[in-house]
This record gives sequence, structure tokens and C-alpha cells, in this order.
Amino acid sequence: MEEATALAFIQAVIRNTINISEKDVLMKVVLKKDVLKKEMSLICGLKTANKFLNSLKRTLSNADVEDWVKKLGAVVLDAENVVDEVKYHILSKDINIFKPHTNKTKLLAHLSSRILYGSQGPLALRINKINENLESLNHEAPRIGIEDLDYAIAEQTYGSEYTDSFPGYRVFVGRDNDLLELADLLITITEQEEQVFSVLAIQGTGGIGKTTLARKLFNHENIKNRFGESRIWVHVGPYFDPTVLFMKILAAFTSDRVETRRDILERLQQAFIGKTYLLVLDDVWNHDVSRWEDFLHSLAGVISTKGNNIIITTKSTRAVEIMMPNHIYQVNGLSDEECWSIIRTITYGNLYVPSGLEIIGREYARICKGLPLAANIVGGVFRGASEDYWMSMLEYHQDQEETILDLLRWSFRDLYSSLKTCSAYCSIFPRGCKIVKQELIELWMAEGFLQPEKGDDMESVGDMFSNVLLHKSLLEVVERNENGEVESFVMHDLMHDLLSSISGPITKQVAEYKRTLFLEGEVSDDMLLDYPSLRNLSLTRVKELPDSISKLIHLRNLNISKSWITQLPEWIGELHYLQTLRADTKHLWKLPSSLKYLINLRHLYVLSRVKLPAEMGRLTNLRTLRHFAVGENKGAQIEELKSLNNLQGEMHISNLEKVHNKEEAMEANIYQKQNLYELVLIWSEEREGAGNDKSVLEGLQPHPNLKKLGIVGFKGKTLPKWLGSLSSLSHLSLSSCSKLKRLSPSATLEHLTELRHLDIKDCPKFHIGFELRNTPHLTIKIDDHCTNQIVDGEMSSVGNEVLTESHGNTPHITYKVDGQEIEPYTNKILEGDKSSMANEGLTESHGNTPHLTNKVDDHGDKPCTKEIVMSSAANEFLIKILGNTLKEEYSSVGDAKQLQRTLGTIRSYLSDAQNKSIGEEGVKFWLRELQDVAFKADNVLDKLNYHFLQNQLKKLKKPKAKDKLLSCFSSFNRIARQPNMASKIKEINMAFDSMIERAEQLGVQSKIVEEPSAASVSSDSFTSVPIFIGRGDDVQILVEMLISDPGKTTFSILAIVGASGVGKETLTRKVLNHEDVKARFGWHVWVLVTRIFDPVMLLKKILSTLTSETNIGGTETEESILKKIQQVLKAKTYILVLVDVWNEDVPKWDKFLKSMSGVTSTMGNAIIITTRNSEVASLVNPVHTYCLNGLSDENCWSIMKAKSFQNGDVPPGHEVVERKIAKGCQGLPLAANILGGMLSYYKSEEEWHFVEKMLSSGKEAESISNILKLSFDSLPLSSLKMCFAYCSVFPKGWKIVKKELIELWMAEGFLQPNEGDDMESMGDMFSNVLVHNSLIQVAEKDGYGNVLSFVMHDLVHDLASAVLGSSDGTNQVLYLFHGKDHSSIIPNVTAKSLRTLIYQGEILDTAMFSSYKSLHALSLDCDQVKELPSSIRELIHLRNLNVSRTGIEYLPDWISELHYLQSINGSTGSLRKLPSTLKYLISLRHLYLCQDVELPAEIGRLTNLQALKFRVGERKGYRIEELGNLNNLRQLSIYDLEKVCDKEEAQQANISQKQNLSELSFEWDANIEGEREHDEAVLEGLEPHPHLKMLKIAGFAGKRFPSWFQKMVAGDKPLIGLIEITLSGCKVCEEIPELGQLPNLKTLSLWRLSKVTYINSQFYGNIVGGDSFPALETLLLKGMDELKVIQGFGDKVKVFPRLVSLKIYWCHKLECLPSWLFVKACGLKELDIRHCSKLSRLPDELVKARGLKEVDIWHCSKLSRLPDDLHTLDYLESMTIKGCQNLKSIVNPESGGTFKSLRSLEIHDCQKLTAMVEPHAPSLKKVSMMRLKCLSNLSKFLDSLQHSTSLAQLTIFGVPKFTSGNEIWPFHYLQKLEIDVNMESSSETVELMMKNCHSSLGELKLRGTLGNVPESIQNLPALYSLELENFGVDKLPKWFKDLSYLKRLCLSNFPELGNLPSLKRLTELQELHICNCPKMKINYEGRKISDACVIYVNGHAL
Repeated sequence: MEEATALAFIQAVIRNTINISEKDVLMKVVLKKDVLKKEMSLICGLKTANKFLNSLKRTLSNADVEDWVKKLGAVVLDAENVVDEVKYHILSKDINIFKPHTNKTKLLAHLSSRILYGSQGPLALRINKINENLESLNHEAPRIGIEDLDYAIAEQTYGSEYTDSFPGYRVFVGRDNDLLELADLLITITEQEEQVFSVLAIQGTGGIGKTTLARKLFNHENIKNRFGESRIWVHVGPYFDPTVLFMKILAAFTSDRVETRRDILERLQQAFIGKTYLLVLDDVWNHDVSRWEDFLHSLAGVISTKGNNIIITTKSTRAVEIMMPNHIYQVNGLSDEECWSIIRTITYGNLYVPSGLEIIGREYARICKGLPLAANIVGGVFRGASEDYWMSMLEYHQDQEETILDLLRWSFRDLYSSLKTCSAYCSIFPRGCKIVKQELIELWMAEGFLQPEKGDDMESVGDMFSNVLLHKSLLEVVERNENGEVESFVMHDLMHDLLSSISGPITKQVAEYKRTLFLEGEVSDDMLLDYPSLRNLSLTRVKELPDSISKLIHLRNLNISKSWITQLPEWIGELHYLQTLRADTKHLWKLPSSLKYLINLRHLYVLSRVKLPAEMGRLTNLRTLRHFAVGENKGAQIEELKSLNNLQGEMHISNLEKVHNKEEAMEANIYQKQNLYELVLIWSEEREGAGNDKSVLEGLQPHPNLKKLGIVGFKGKTLPKWLGSLSSLSHLSLSSCSKLKRLSPSATLEHLTELRHLDIKDCPKFHIGFELRNTPHLTIKIDDHCTNQIVDGEMSSVGNEVLTESHGNTPHITYKVDGQEIEPYTNKILEGDKSSMANEGLTESHGNTPHLTNKVDDHGDKPCTKEIVMSSAANEFLIKILGNTLKEEYSSVGDAKQLQRTLGTIRSYLSDAQNKSIGEEGVKFWLRELQDVAFKADNVLDKLNYHFLQNQLKKLKKPKAKDKLLSCFSSFNRIARQPNMASKIKEINMAFDSMIERAEQLGVQSKIVEEPSAASVSSDSFTSVPIFIGRGDDVQILVEMLISDPGKTTFSILAIVGASGVGKETLTRKVLNHEDVKARFGWHVWVLVTRIFDPVMLLKKILSTLTSETNIGGTETEESILKKIQQVLKAKTYILVLVDVWNEDVPKWDKFLKSMSGVTSTMGNAIIITTRNSEVASLVNPVHTYCLNGLSDENCWSIMKAKSFQNGDVPPGHEVVERKIAKGCQGLPLAANILGGMLSYYKSEEEWHFVEKMLSSGKEAESISNILKLSFDSLPLSSLKMCFAYCSVFPKGWKIVKKELIELWMAEGFLQPNEGDDMESMGDMFSNVLVHNSLIQVAEKDGYGNVLSFVMHDLVHDLASAVLGSSDGTNQVLYLFHGKDHSSIIPNVTAKSLRTLIYQGEILDTAMFSSYKSLHALSLDCDQVKELPSSIRELIHLRNLNVSRTGIEYLPDWISELHYLQSINGSTGSLRKLPSTLKYLISLRHLYLCQDVELPAEIGRLTNLQALKFRVGERKGYRIEELGNLNNLRQLSIYDLEKVCDKEEAQQANISQKQNLSELSFEWDANIEGEREHDEAVLEGLEPHPHLKMLKIAGFAGKRFPSWFQKMVAGDKPLIGLIEITLSGCKVCEEIPELGQLPNLKTLSLWRLSKVTYINSQFYGNIVGGDSFPALETLLLKGMDELKVIQGFGDKVKVFPRLVSLKIYWCHKLECLPSWLFVKACGLKELDIRHCSKLSRLPDELVKARGLKEVDIWHCSKLSRLPDDLHTLDYLESMTIKGCQNLKSIVNPESGGTFKSLRSLEIHDCQKLTAMVEPHAPSLKKVSMMRLKCLSNLSKFLDSLQHSTSLAQLTIFGVPKFTSGNEIWPFHYLQKLEIDVNMESSSETVELMMKNCHSSLGELKLRGTLGNVPESIQNLPALYSLELENFGVDKLPKWFKDLSYLKRLCLSNFPELGNLPSLKRLTELQELHICNCPKMKINYEGRKISDACVIYVNGHAL
């Protein structure tokens, strides 16, 4: 060990010395030739010596060799010093240039230089001496048997270590029970102990885990809650000195140095006053009784409390006996299984462990002998090692009796040399010493141990090295910061002892070679002269820096942080190598002016009060500069920060009032400092006026990486807009900002998704506003001085309650059918008819790898019947593609024409191949081999084209001189390469010729069959949804089953059983979308269940569906997942749909149900399972089982007819045939939909007869299989067949996003458009065809009915998998979905052929992608990926790159080398930067980004782009002219149009020529006030093409819209295709243009048109005999501040005939709505009016809108009445009236209203409302009446609810007293009741209500008047949530403990309540909320409650 360390150290010094010499060009310039020659000789000698060292592997063979190594060590250190000195003097010379000099000093410098560097100078003489010694040693080496091994100098690169996945902590296994037992023991001791303190001893052997266990106990939540900050950890070690021990204890409270023991004890006494403490004494060895008694006696004298605890850890039994502890806890060894668990976790995590390695690992677990330290060490050594290494090490260790020290030595030897030196260096610290990570790295840097590779720095290498040592268990984590980053370590005692014994070569005892020195106390001036080689020096308790330090020219690190030094001398500037200066002592007040000459300084630590010297900007290497005070003099101004772009960590900039304007502030270049973590900007508070604060802050914009921002003393009113760009910001602190009112302009904070803490102090005018509405995780802290702060907006966002799907994503390498294991890469055919799948023709595809599927024949005696057809389709398509490529690109290349002819011949043979008998194995093999050849040809031609593209791009770039030279050479290479490419094409020709010969031998004939063109496949009339017929009764029955459940249990289960294809999922979706079901359940969760029923995986899918959280870690525990689900569901009911359940394992099902029962406090939830197996349905114990039967033949015929003949006309003769075909559907709607879609292609009766014959000839059991095959065969194009098959790449049930799918098809080359079309249009058409044929089904649509995503039925998925599986042959896998939990590594043979890879989960090797040479599409899904792996650079065929689900922060420059890239999806919130080289991706069509990502310059070069969000800039490359050539755009948004000067400049965007443009948005900056004269001209120049469909104009500041806008219909280029228009923030416009004649306009939104006072006839257009707004469905008027009147257009013209939704918000001057509106808009369904303060009435004609379903009227303060006949609206389902203060009645009660469809009625805050309708509403489910103080007929209203038998929720708060004549209330199904009991005479009424609904009531909230709690609560057996507010009792009734089903209890405003009864019996209780109960002692009361319950006090969880 010692020898190995010596060798590692010497080699490290040699490498460092050689690097310094060879890389320093100046050294070669300055040195004289003869001196330089000697220096070069020295380097050669060192290299020779290193070769000899390479032969000394582990030990030194004899004394001679050992002596040789020692001598070499001394010579090497001398060599390093002399080379270091040469460089030092060169640095001095460079620095002296900047210093002022007299003639005399210049002369002296010149003479000293000549002397120093002369051939007889001291340096030359020293080099001579070292060379002689080296030569002597190199001659001596062979004599003593040392070989010369010519290895490379460089050792293993540090990049080869995997550090990104290091856990950073010991794996803690098998100690949970110990931990719980110790924690309970400690709490019990503390509560019961009457002594001052008790002692607990934890005893065990070394490495057993005593300290780790003690640390876990020290940090246990219960212990932290009990002792808080009064927990002290002290390492004792072998020497037990009480005084030293007291000093260490005191150090936990103060950093002050106290000299005497008496003073120490006095300070401890002050610190311990009133506190109960826990003291841990770690590693106690003391055997001296008197010392222990002295310690205890003294400690007892300073403590005033009882119940304190001392924990000691020790190996020594004798030490335990001496200390006589109250309790002894013996730590025993782990089991072999637990040791193996540790090893497995470290080496493989949750991944699969190869069986061979598991055997070895278990053997090593035995060798560990139960020691966790040993197991951690073994795991660290084996992580990432090969199987051979595991085996060889076992053979070595099995023969020896290993001890823990042997394993430690092994771990150390396993390190490479730099890490050995770093590890051994740690032993210079005392045993148990806490090593601060940053300080350790700086010490390593100074020693030269950290040699970074290109692109890295020393700090990052040090960080990585520390991670490796942690991972190897050579260090242990002690502390982490708030972000979980390691701050300090400790070294295990055993490891420390080992390294201390071997680190002699590093801490050499000879003073001359000392490199690190820590000194305490005063130091004499001469003392340090004995240490000339020092690199690190730490001085403690010195008052003055000795002058001798100025001679330590090698010094890199100086630490005086614990000194009493008041100022640093000027000579400090002569320490040119100084990298770190730690001077953060409170005594220091001055720094020297010479500090600016420390040009290598990287870290400067001083306190904020220390004034920095001038010209700090010279120190460009600085990483740490925590404080900078701006001055007024040159050298102290803020511009000094300009060049300090390496700064990292935190930085405080003060005195900002001395910065005059934004331009001066920008000189600081803060935005470029991307490594800053925290920034605090400080203005002086003692000044008058705001100065230029706002402007200055604008100029101090930080980089988006910033995490923490503090602003102090700022006197602006708002913060700058750039605040919204700080997307990584987690902490924001505002202090003493006396004029600050808001954070920033509205809506600029929507991207601050990481903001968690907002601290506000002394900001009296600050308001927390609506801009924080989307920050639900934000914690706001406001101090007591901010008395004027208010919350004026909603602070939380409501989650979308939509039906979503969760999908399986686990690919299985093997799976079983009937107990038989099927391997994925074989072509094995399943036999037998035992599987339930067999009757359905195709096996279940269990994984995501498409090649896994095989057909299960019904009789088990025939192989797959589709393989040749499918292989042929794939090959035909490939050959066609190759032919097209040759025709377009390579017709001039030799032999290309011949190849093109050959491909045509091959296609003719394929036509016959697919008709050959399936039994001909030769034909199958020929097809597979042909595909191999075709793919190879494709890659060759693709690569050739890649080089052509590369040459084109070179012409676009501006070459430098060097590049021109390289280009010259590349031209020669190109010429040389052409024959090579020609030879490759010849080889391809020969291979195809061979295939043709083979085809003829096999009897395959040449037949010319022309495939139809893509243009012939029309999809215009296709339907996008399955026809749903014959299931109406089923829907109603299932809905009734769900909503009639009384809700007495947490959930009820409904099982739907039916054959595959019978429509279970389609029916379930219809049920979920039923209005009654949507109203009954708050959350709808849809999850596909895989064949392998894993409860934890299922819970992950449920969480993913609820939260859209795609990256749920594989290591996440079941408990944490359940907690997250619970947080989401909260108090809402849910309905969970589990699709396709196969599980027959009862314990697994029970475990899942038990988990789900605890995730919500509500009752009455529902679980629906769909299954094919009735046995599965029975074992889940459902409340209802519904067997879904097949449809009638008549219904099947109706489905087929609707699909085949969408106009309803069936030609004569067809109906008879189709009815026969319908019988073949066997009642399956899937079959009917598929056949109907297929038959729509067949026009002749003969074709229909052919289909009928094909179906009738097969066996009945094969029916669905035959139908699927026929549907596939009927697809007219081979490319369409490939598109269909490709969909099976995704797992079953996966929601396939349409855009992503089409772009993947594009990448694979499946879309070859005809002239005039593009790939996207063809992909859209193909997807329509597949939907129409029911081969894929629509999953989601947008608001306009456009399809967003698809899903594929299981049976169809099986077919597609079979197609894809057979088309790739036996060995090739072309398309792979690698799921998150897929543990296997993709084999190289698979990687080579892959064309699509969808990769989820951790990337274990960033170099892995270099194996995927053929990849066309790559999708990464892992938020741990922060940068794009460089190996992707080699994927030249790549077309599609999706990184939207990663944490990537930037795209590299080399991305431009991927010339084929068509799609980049970078829409991840982490992406901040795009490379300037993006402009060279000339094939790019789709670029998806988040809005805050800035585009690079010259984006206009990407002429193929389809969509773009463009922000206009002022510099070249960013102007609007960049859009001129982008004529393929389909969607375009242009921002910052105020930077465009005039019409002519706007016209350069060429918008009118972009005929493909469908969506267009123009936006000006809304924060720029006033009229801008040029806006009108600019918009005039932006006239769009007539094909436009969506138009948005925002922030336009012109008075009139342009001429083209005014003439949308009648102009030369009418925009009659528009379907959506949004006009927003056009504050100067006075009139709205004519829009009424737009024939297709469906949505019109008018926002903030502040000067529009009238909507008049001009708005409706010049209508003669037609309709105005004939297609409009949605009209929104919002923020129209001056709008007074909405005028009509006369009786003869219909206006808004199709209007469905009318929303009017914030129109304060609008007095009434026109009556004609409701007469003409007879289809209106939604009326939503809010904040129209002058609206006094609604017209009576409103009731003529008979179809109204929803009426919302909010905060219309002058509204006094509603139409009397409102109750006659038969379809009205929801009515909400809030904040209408003057409203007096809602329908005259005497009218006897019905409201027969009403489901929800909410009336709030209508203070003058005296009477309201007494409805007869049988469907009413929710009633909420709040704060209606004048309402007089509430009792009658409640009486009328007897007609509402389905009422489930009733809320009555703040309504006057009421009584009822009903003795029995009709609320039999009431589930939630919220009501006041503080109303006179109402208590009996409340009692009656609760009595009648006692069996159903689950949620109850009662608000009292300081009276007693109603007794009837105890009679509510279904109650699970109880809220009580404002009761005056001092204790709760005894019956409270019997509310056994209670899950949630809230007690609020109980002023007298002092304690709770014991609630331990409430085992279901999950949440206890206590608010404003001042007399309750929470800590005491918490013990009366179940441990599973979470307690919240005033909203905060304990």
C-alpha cells in the first residue's frame, strides 16, 4: 500500500511537471538556448524515469528498489520546484509590465533576468544537478531489475468514472428496526428521566456501522423535533481530554476562541440555559475512569435542565464498563442477504443483475462477515466492472481470510493514481475531523492533483474526485446544504488509520519537501524559510503575516480565516501562483493594492466590511468573490466586474446608488456570469429619492441559471421584466424597497416554475398580486413591518379534471404463454391451444420491442400466415425509396443508373413473392436477406448524400485561412472518395443481382404491378370516430350503477367483462363522459394494466395520469407515490378505470386495493375494471359485474353502412352482400368498424363478394384475425402499410401524439409526397385513412375538432407488431421503445440496425449512441440528462431528435453537423440556449421550443421550417427580413414588432407569399405606452396570404386597422378562410373592422380594446340577404373599458345564428345586453358575464335562447333583476350568481318554477336578495347559498328540494334564521352538508337534516356561535370528514373517540379548547387540522393521535 501510494504520488508530480514545461510557450521564448536545452533534457529524463515506474505495479521487490524510489521521489520534487520557479519568474516579468517603473528598476530587472536565465545562472546550475541525478537513477534502474515499460504518460482519464449517478451516501440496509428501537428508547428516556442526563452506549466492532446508525438517529425526525438545534456531535478518538472535549462542544455554539477551561464552562452554561440537549460522543476509547468522571461532573455543573442525553459509540467493551451507561445497545452484524443487498444496490441499483455476477456477489457478501462498511466497499469497487474482473477478484480473495483492512486496501488499490494521492491526502486531517468539501478541493488544486481535461476546470474535477471517494466508501457525507449538495465529509477511522500509515511520501517529514502545513499560534519570521516547497499554508491565531511567506513562491493556498490579522502586506502581490486566499476573519479590515497582480487567484474569501482594492477586474480567474462595493473612482466602479465571467456561487453587489444608468450597469456584464448561484443587489437605504434605480436594475439582468436573488434598498415601483426570464429562480428576497408596489408587469412571472420562497421585509407599499396565481408551491414570508400588504388575486391554480390515459412503458425481455418462456430475438412459433389469446388469432405483445410478436395459430399446427406478405410490403417500400433517391440525387454517379434499373427488376419480383405459398421457407429467407441488402444500400446512399450536403454548407460559411487550407485537403479527399463510393454502389449492384438470381431459382417470377399513387388515396370524407350504435341501454345501466352507489365505502368496484373487440373500452369512455358521471366524480383516471400485474407500477401510472409527471423514478418508494397521489386527490372523489386486467393473483390485488383505500379521505369513489376473463372479474369482488354481449347483426350492418356509405345511399345489390359480411363480425363493433372502413375503398359488387367469400371460407374462431388481415391487405400503398405497422413501436394503450408520429414517419422515409404536396400533408392524410379504417382510434381532439392523439386497439396492435416483427427478419431490430424500467442493455447487434430509438430512463453511458450508426429517430426521456451526449454527433442519418422530456440546458455547436435533421423537439423548460450554428441545419422543418428561448441569428436560412416563434431584433440577423425566405411556414408568431420601422421593412418578411401559413400572430410590446405612429404602416406591410385560418393581433397601437384588414371579404385577396380572430391590447383603436361577412369565422376574441365605445352596424358588415357571422360559435368581449352599447343590424338579417358561447368580462360601462341577441342567437348554450359594474338588467328575451345550459353572472353590482321566466329554460343545467349586490329576486317564487334539468345552483354574496325561486328540479345535485343576509324564503326553498331526490351537496352559510315545516327532510342521498348552526331556531332544523341523511352523509362542516357541538354527529356512520368552526367548548365530547370512520378532522376557532380526548382509536384518521385554538398544547396533544395522521397547525404541517 505505502509503495503504491509513493509510486502514484511520484507519477502525479512527473505528469504535472511535464505539463507545466511542455504547455508553457513563453518558457521556451524566455530561456536561453543552452538553458532551454538543459530543461528539455530534464523533461526527457523524467519521461524515462516514468517508464521504469510503470513496471512497478503494486509492491517494491527489494530494499534496493525501495531506496531507488525514495531517491527518485526527492529528485522529482526538485524537478517540479525548478520548473515551477522558471514559470514563476516568467509570470513576474509579465506582471511587471503593468507596474510603474523608473529607469533604475528597469535596469535592475534586466540584469537579474540575465543572471537568472544565463547559462551559468542559479537555475541552469540546479537543472544540471537534477539532470545528473536523473541520469544516474535511470542508469541504475536496469541494474537492480527495473524494466523499461514504454507506457503513455497520461493515466486513465477521469471522464471514465461514472459520477453522475453516485448516491453520495452509504447504503443503509437492515438497520431500520435498530433505528426505530433506539429512537423510541431515546424519546422514552427523555420524557421519563429525572436525572440531569442519561448515557446510552452503542457498542460494536469496527466497520459494523455504529457511527452511521448514530448519525441516522441524530437526524431522525422524532429526535430533531424533540431536541431541535440542541443536538451536538463530537468526535472523540483515542485521546480523551475533557478540556479539549468541552472546546469541541462549545464550537457547536460559537466560533470564538476561548482560552481557559473555566471560561469554556461559563460560556457553555450560558448556551445551555433552558435547553434540553443531545450530545453524541463518537468513537470513544477512554479507559481512564478519572477523566470520564471529571468530564461528567463538569458537564453536570453547566446544565440547568433534566432529561438530557449523551450517546457514545465505541468499539471498546472496557470503555463501556468505565462509563457505566444507563442503556447499552449492542450493534450486531448484518446477514449475508443484507450485505448482498448493499452490494447489489451500489453496483446495479434496481437493474437486473446477471446470474453469474449474483453468485459472485453473494460470495463476497459472505466475505464481508456482516460488516456494512465492507459491503459498501465491495459494491464501490465492483460498480461498472466487467464480469471477468468480478471473477478474477473472487479467485484472488477466496484463497485468503479477508479482514476489513484487506478490503479497504483493495478499494484503495482500485483507484487510479491521481485519486490515490487525493485519498491519501485526506489523512492529514485528524481522526473524525469534519473535512469541508470546498476547502479540500482547493488543497488538492494547490498540490497539483487535479489536472483537468479540455473543457473542464480544476474545481469540477475535484468535485468529481470527491464523488468517486464517496462512492468507494473512502469518505462519508457529514453535511449537505439545502439543495442536497455535499458540504463536508468525514473519513472512517479504519480508513484513516490505513491511509495515515501509507501517506509518508505525500507528507514527507523533511521540511525542504513539505507541501502542506497547518500551524497554530504565533510563527517566527524565520520559521517558514525551512519550508520552501509549500503549496498550502494555514495559520491560526497569528496577529501578523510573517514576511518570510513572501519567499514561498510555490504557494497556491493561504488560509488565515482563523487568525487575528488586521491587514495584508503589499508583498502578497508577489505570490503569483496563489489560487486561494481565505481571509474571512472578522479582524481583517484592509487588503493591499497589489492584490490585483494575483492573476492566478481563483477564490477570495473576505467579509463584506473589507474594502476591496482598485482594479479587481484584472483577476479574471476569480471563481469566488462574495462581495463587491461599487465606488466612484476609476478602478472601483462597477465596470470592474465586466471580465469576471468565471464567478460562481454567491455574490453581493452594494452601493449601487453610485451607478448612474442602465448602460453603466450593463458594463458589469452580469448576464454572462452563468455560474452565479446567488446574487444580492444592494442600494444604500439612507438616501433621498429613487435616483436611477429602475434603469440601473434593468442593466443588471442576471443569467437564467440564477437560483437566488436578493434586492435591498431599491426605490423603484416595479421590478424589471427580466425577472420573468429567471426560470431557475427558487428564492427571491425583497428588503427595504420602500416604493416597490409589484413584482413586475403583469404576466411576466409565468415561467418562474421553480420559485419556492418569496421573502418580503420592510416593503410597506408592496402588494402580492394576481401575477403569482400560477405558483401553488410558493411560500411567502412577510415581516411585521409590511402592514399594508394585501392579497388581491387567487393564489392557487385548479388542476384540469380531464380524462387522460396512463400507459404501460415496460418492455419485457422474456415473457411466458402457458408457462413457456419466449425469447425476444428468436423466431419461435408458439404452439398449443391453451392460451386464452389463441382464439383471437394473435398473441399479446408484452413488450415495446416490435419484433417480439408471434402468431398463435388456433390449431397449433401452422406457422404465421402473414409473414411473406408483410416482408414483401416492407421490401417493396424500401426498394421504391432507394429508386427515388437514386433518380433525384445520384443519376450522375457511376453505376447509379444500373442500380436504378436493378431496383425496378427487384420490385417486379416482389409482386410475385407475396403470392407464394407460405410454406416456402426459401422465399421467406430471400425476403429477409433482401431487406438486409436494401437497408445497407439505403445507408450507403444516405451517407453519400450527407457529404453532398456538407459540401453545400461549406459554401455558406465564411472560411478562415485555416479552414481554407483544410477545405483544400478535403477537396482532395472528395476526389479520392468518389471511386470508393462507386465501388460501394458496384457492390450493392452485385448483391441485388445475386438476389435476382436467387429469386429465379426459387421460382419467383417477374411481374409488373404498378402501385397507385398517394394522390389516389383520398381522405376528405373520412370519419374520425368509431361508429357507436346499439349500446345506449348499456350506457344508461352502467351510469345508474355508478351514481346510485350510497357512498358508504371508500370505493365500489364495477367489472365489465367481454370478449376482445366487443367494445368494452369504447363503452367505458362513453360512460365516463356522461354528464351524471362527470358531476359525480371529481377525478377521472384511466390506466392500462399490463399482463404482469405489479401494484407499485400501477400506482406509478395512476400518479403519472393525475400529475402528467412522466419522470417518476424507478427507485421511488410505494409510500412516496401514495403520498403524492393523496396530495393530488385530497378531498375529491375519483373514478379509476383499469383497462384490460388479467391478474389472477389475489394477494397482489388485495395489496393494490389496500393502498388505494388510503389515498383519499372521501367515500363513494369507484373503480371500473375491463377484462376478457370472467374469473378475473370475480376475484376482484365487484359490487356489480356487467357482461357485455356482442351486437346484433343488424347493428353491425348499421355500423358498416355508416362507414362505407357516409351519404346513406347503398347501391343496389350491395346491401345483401354487406348483410352477409356483417354476420362475419360475430357481434364485434371493432370488426364492423374495420370492415366498414375497408369496404369504403371497394366500389364494385364483385369486390364485396370477394370479401364475403374470404370471411366465410375461414373458421369462425379465425374471424377477427381474418378481418384484420383483410383490412391490412386493403391498404392501397406499401408506405401506408409501413406507417400502420410502425405504430406498434409504442406500447399497448400508449397515447400516440399525432404530430410526433407523423414526424417519425417522415424520419423513416415512409412519406414520399407527390409533386405539389409535402410530407406533413401526406402524413395527415395517412393518419386519416388509418383512423377511418379503425386501425388506430382517436384519443384526443382540440377545441376545433382537430385530432391531437391516437390509441391502437390491443388486437390491432398485435397485428401491427406481427407486421413489423416479420418485416425485420430474424436478427435485425429496426424500431425500439426502451422503457424506463427496462433493465437490460441494448446489445450491439441490435444497436447497429436500429433506425428508431425511444429511450426512457437513465443513460448509463453517454458514449452508447456511437453504436447506433443507422439511427433516424431518437427520443430521450430522462430529466437527469443535462447536456446532449457527444456521441450523438456521429449519427449522421438522424432526422428526428426529441429532448423535450430531458433537463438539457443548451444544444451544442456540433448539432449543425446532423445535416439531415428534420425535427428538433426542445420544448423543455430547462433549455436556455441555442447554438449559432443552428442556421446550418438546412433540412430542419420543425423546431419546438419554449417561448423564452432566444433564437440565434440568421434563422432565415432554415427555409424548410414549418413553424416559428420569431422575436424581432435590431441587429443584423435578428431583423424581420429573416422571415423573407421562410415560405414553407404553417404557423408563425412575430413578437416585438415595435422594432420594425415602416411598411417597407415589414414587407421584407414576405408574409403575403407564405401560402401554407394557417396560423399567424402579430405582437407588439404591450408595456410600451402611447400611440406609435409607425404601427399602422408596419401592419399594412404584413398582409397575409388568403389561405390563413387563424389570426391574432396584440399590442397594436395604431388608430385604424390596415386596408387589407378592412377588406377581408371584398378585397383583392379576401381572407375568407379565417376561422379564428383575436384582437388584444389594441388600446388606441376606436372601431372594430368589418368581420361579419367572414363565412367560416368560428371564434372571435376582442380583448382590451380600450377606446371602442360602440359595436355598431359596421362590425356586422355590408349584409344583403344573408347572415352576419354565419359560422361564429364563440364570442368573447373582455376588458372593453369604454364599451357602452352593442347595437343590432335590423330584423331582416340573422346575426350569430350559430353562436354557442357568449362571454363578456370587465366591460364596466356596458349597461344592458341587446334583446335581439337572444332572439337571433337561438343556439346559445353558455352565457358568462363577469365584472360588468353598470349592467342593470338582463333582457326578458334571454329566455328565448331555449338551448341555454349554463348561466354565470359574477360581480355585476348594479344588476337588480333577472328575467322572470328563467325557470322555463328546460335545458339549463348550471346557474351561478355571485357578488350581485343589488339583485333582489331570482324568479318570482310564486311562479312555481321547474328547472327540470338544473344540476347545480350557486348563489353567493347577493346582499339585497329577498326572494328566490322554489324549484322543482329533480336532477339537482348541488346547492350552495352563501352570505344572503336579506333572503326571507330560505325555508320554503329548502322545502321545495324534496323534489330533488338526487341532491348530494348542500351548503348554507350566512343566511338568516330559518325553520321548516318538514319533520322529515327528503335528503336521503345527501353526501356533503355545510351549514351554520349559529342562526336562531335553526339547530333543530340542522338536527333533522343530519338525522334523515345519516346513512349517506360523508362530509360535514358546521359553523357555530360558541355553543356546544351537536350530539347527533355521533349517529353518522358514513362520516369521514368533519369540520367544526367557532364553538365555545373547553373539551370535546367523549363520543368523539368513537367516530371510527373519520379520515379528516378540522377544528377551527375554539378559543377555550384546551385538550383533545384520546383519538388513538380513530385508526382511519389521516389529517388533523387545528386553527386558532390558542389554549391547545400541540406537542402534548399530538401523542393522542395515530402515528399515521398528519397534524396541521394554522395551515402548516408538523
